[in-house]
Amino acid sequence: MIDLDLPELTSTPVDLRLDERLTRHSAPGSGAPAAPPVLGGRVALGGPIAAKVSNALVQKDPELAAFVESQPATSRYMLLHLSVTFMGAEDDPPLDTASVEFAMDGGTGTAPIAWSMTPSLVTRASQVSQTLKVGPQLKFFGAEVGGLGVERSRSHQSDEVFLEALRELRSDPAWEFSRTRFDELRGSHRLAMIAHAPAGTTARAEVTVRANVRLRRVFSYSAPLPDPIQLSFDF
Repeated sequence: MIDLDLPELTSTPVDLRLDERLTRHSAPGSGAPAAPPVLGGRVALGGPIAAKVSNALVQKDPELAAFVESQPATSRYMLLHLSVTFMGAEDDPPLDTASVEFAMDGGTGTAPIAWSMTPSLVTRASQVSQTLKVGPQLKFFGAEVGGLGVERSRSHQSDEVFLEALRELRSDPAWEFSRTRFDELRGSHRLAMIAHAPAGTTARAEVTVRANVRLRRVFSYSAPLPDPIQLSFDF
């Protein structure tokens, strides 16, 4: 097992636009408040940035190094870092849910998949950790419940899911945040993914941020990042 440092990420606010297709509408004349067309200043995204998983990166752990070296002609792995920050004034309507969604495309070749994701499951808002723990076969260690290698125990009061990784081992992975009885969507949260693809793949990942706001009814917002992440597994 090895510890990986978390790189510095520059956060950029994301202007989310009202998605009429996903918004739950009230009956005319119900008196429900109108939704603003743009939800600004509520969500910021840090990164994403990508780095190749090389032999030098895992050489401190013989088992991990042996795993990477065992498939030099067939597989490559990349490490993606990102962060999500939730903001808002005291009188802003609460964010009900939010998600960061990936769509990875391998062009004419095989699309990359999310080999491992962290956090995978958090029942309370996670504490910030300064390292990532990677265990055998390039899987994140301690990703469940605490996230980012910070293990926590379950209790009868924390049976609601605050953050969950979705669709691991697919090319369309996502993280979803949900407001619970105990935690609002606020503060900064680090996320990381190890992506896997056949050697030589040149791919890209489109990222979309979504959020739901409750104003007596639910309004859905979304925004794709303007520039896809370029992922080159040709190393």
